[in-house]
Amino acid sequence: MTAMTAVGPLSATARRENLHGRGRVCVLFACTLACASMAPPVYGIEFPGRRTEMWRCVEWTLEDPAWKGNPFDVIAPVTFTHRPTGVRRKTEMFYSGQTEWKFRFTGTRPGVWTFATSSQDAELNGHTGLVIVRPLHGGAAGTTARMEHELRL
Repeated sequence: MTAMTAVGPLSATARRENLHGRGRVCVLFACTLACASMAPPVYGIEFPGRRTEMWRCVEWTLEDPAWKGNPFDVIAPVTFTHRPTGVRRKTEMFYSGQTEWKFRFTGTRPGVWTFATSSQDAELNGHTGLVIVRPLHGGAAGTTARMEHELRL
């Protein structure tokens, strides 16, 4: 059967070019599918911003009811970035029991810190948020006095 156009049959050269063009599209489509299947799906949510003081721990909790297997095998790093300087801190999520994973952060510099989670487990991947770290009220002397008070208790 001869390929046709609206005005008549295609020449042999036109048929080759037409097939070659379709081949490029198929290869491009196959590459796109392969890349998409290798990357974990992103179900992330944007956590509401939080405020804290320097050296105070902040904790977040994520639910993953779909996880099957050993929860201690999950690898889920969280990267915090200090916006003013670009300094990065990396921490790992940890299994907290039932269907919960948690991660914590302690600000070592005042300013805005953003974070993003990553994991091969889709439920723990792609979550983002920010925390605003204020200088410690009372400065370093206040910290020392507070720590001494807590140690005496």
